[in-house]
Amino acid sequence: MGFKKNEYDVIVVGGGIAGLVCGGYLAKFGKKILIIEKNSQIGGYCSSFEKDKFIFDAGVHGIGGLHETGKTSKMIEELGLSVKFDNRQPHETVFFKNKYAINFWNDIKKTSDELIGYFPQEKQRIEEFINLTLRESPFVLFSKCRNKTFSQILNYFFKEEDLKSIFKIPGGNIGLSSNYVSALSMMALYREFLFNPSKYPIGSMQSFSDSLKNKCQYFGSEILTKKKVVKIIKNDCRYLIMTDDGNSYFSRKLVFNIDPIQAYKIGGSIKAISKFYKIVRFLTISPSAFFINIGLAENKNFSLNNNRLYNLWYFPQDDTSRGYFDLSHKFFASHYIGKHKGVFLSFPSERTLRVLIIAPFQNASYWSENKERISGNIITRAAEFLGGFLKLTKSISITTPIDLYRSTFNYKGACYGLIPATSLNNYYAGFATLDDNLFLCGHWVPNIFGGSGIASVVNRAITCSDFIIKNKKKNEE
Repeated sequence: MGFKKNEYDVIVVGGGIAGLVCGGYLAKFGKKILIIEKNSQIGGYCSSFEKDKFIFDAGVHGIGGLHETGKTSKMIEELGLSVKFDNRQPHETVFFKNKYAINFWNDIKKTSDELIGYFPQEKQRIEEFINLTLRESPFVLFSKCRNKTFSQILNYFFKEEDLKSIFKIPGGNIGLSSNYVSALSMMALYREFLFNPSKYPIGSMQSFSDSLKNKCQYFGSEILTKKKVVKIIKNDCRYLIMTDDGNSYFSRKLVFNIDPIQAYKIGGSIKAISKFYKIVRFLTISPSAFFINIGLAENKNFSLNNNRLYNLWYFPQDDTSRGYFDLSHKFFASHYIGKHKGVFLSFPSERTLRVLIIAPFQNASYWSENKERISGNIITRAAEFLGGFLKLTKSISITTPIDLYRSTFNYKGACYGLIPATSLNNYYAGFATLDDNLFLCGHWVPNIFGGSGIASVVNRAITCSDFIIKNKKKNEE
């Protein structure tokens, strides 16, 4: 059956990583695909921008799931992406209490030996924890960790409080206290991003997204940028998608790679969307972030104990029990701006660095009034560790939660979608089927395994595309 103008098998709303991966697989299978993205560049949080001739990343600092059996590796091979990665070691470092410098290496034994070197009395339990995380099947992990928080798992394995805190610190990648976050989510984070190394694409994060874009187009996908979807209507067996430039597009199936609250705003008249919105609207969303991208006047490498730094969790005091998590106005003002000392530092290149803290959404006037003071505060924290980098500063770009919302339309500028809490009553294994022809994939799918970054959204996109393809075959039979 032929297609009319502006008619497609599947339309994907949102050109983030999950949307590109899902669209790429479907196009490779032979479906006619349209991907609609409101920004000028695709990639979502996995994109980059230029300021003062410096290339800064919009959000993501590393790509996970690149080990031999990882979902990202599988996707790269199956779609034939040409992206290359830097072999950065150590890929992550935790510097805690100005006493412990734990590096995450490409060699898990080297990582294990560093942990054991600081905590020799925990040797057996460290090895058992790593074995459970890396070598057990997802089914075994599910059976052992289901309905448990990450703190409960750490309390089961370890006695040393400092060791527990060190393992909690990378929870900033999820944005929820280890006292509440699903143990499954943190175990997935360690499996896909820490014990198996995350990697950085050569050039910038945008190069990873662009490689996906190029492959989608190679397989025949159409990609529209700078087009905002303003309304979706179900018309008989098709969906009518209207954009802000007055154009309309039709599809038999629709995949959302956007915030379900945004999906409700543009398609709330569709019963399936309205029903799903009622399920997720009261779930806890992840916090947002405040970060500063800094361009340096000359090349500079930063190191700790003679090891070059690429991504650093700098926590000179133990605030892992509170540090990411109660983000009310009062708490943020007193703790993050005043007493709280933990920051995340990343060094994408020899000419750029980023200083980041988790932050509440608040409102535009709040950030207009406070962003300079807050940025000065966290730059001072970074300078406590990095020393005289400030004299090399040539360009500064500040990103507030308001900026993140405007860029992504993620509700309240959320960095990680829905929180993978143990309290989830309605969760989905990989993607959400709103009805037979309407799907949600990406980090907004309620999932207690969530939180492992790009690896997680890639997995959900593959699962979604597989379902659509298999369902198509079944219907044809």
